[in-house]
Amino acid sequence: MIHKFRYEIPIEGKKEYVDLDVYKNDLSGLITAEVEFSDVESCDNFIPLAWFGKEVTEYPEYSNFNMALNGLPAKLI
Repeated sequence: MIHKFRYEIPIEGKKEYVDLDVYKNDLSGLITAEVEFSDVESCDNFIPLAWFGKEVTEYPEYSNFNMALNGLPAKLI
């Protein structure tokens, strides 16, 4: 089971917002940010915010499902 706090942070000048997840318990210390887009054009034109870290969308070990089963990824990105 994953335990985390989620904060919705508005992005200035955009209709999108950041979902900031702060993980607890076994995943303590991990923080992820996610932006959902309403259309492909918004996604293609998005410039990540300065405080964003490495993109982990394509890393299956960072999915909530995998982290619930396997814990914190062995190699942090």
